[in-house]
Amino acid sequence: MSAAYRTVLDANLKRGFDLPRTRVRTPRARLLWIVARNLI
Repeated sequence: MSAAYRTVLDANLKRGFDLPRTRVRTPRARLLWIVARNLI
C-alpha cells in the first residue's frame, strides 16, 4: 500500500496544493500491479 500512497503523494506534489484541487487517483492498472507484485 505504501507504493499506492506514494503514487498519490507524487501526483499531489506535481499538481500543487492550491485551490481548486482536482482529485488525484492511482490508476487501476498501477494499483493492480502493486498488489500482484506483493502477492508473489
